[in-house]
Amino acid sequence: MDNGASATSVLRETPCTLRAPAIQALLIQCLSFLVMLVLIRGLWMFGGVPVTVFAAALLQGAIAAVISHWRGLAPWWLPIRLIFPGALMAVHALQLPSAIFLCAFILLLSLYWTTPKPGGAPVSMVGGFNSLTFPPGFCLKFFRIPS
Repeated sequence: MDNGASATSVLRETPCTLRAPAIQALLIQCLSFLVMLVLIRGLWMFGGVPVTVFAAALLQGAIAAVISHWRGLAPWWLPIRLIFPGALMAVHALQLPSAIFLCAFILLLSLYWTTPKPGGAPVSMVGGFNSLTFPPGFCLKFFRIPS
């Protein structure tokens, strides 16, 4: 049954998913939303100050930017953090059909699906339980973009 590697050594060798910048970005956005809710509730209960939804979105963006800076994420995350909640509110106000977002997602997925790396690119399987590595030179493309 034992193939020479214990469960703890396998866990130590597996890279932590929480260290990925995209996962950290998602967790920071969720944390900033919770902090924003607590702050707004406190302002309303103790000060009687009503806060608009847009002001709440800007507050969440500011909190997310501060947490991103504190966590040491790349500097380009800061403007994204500041702008994202307000931009989300603005796009929601436009009431665009959801098919537009699906088409944009599929287009961007087809453009950025492959990020070639020397020696193969590791890809996590659904659920993060398994990992497979494509052989060097393997490339999945939907269509070719001239360079």
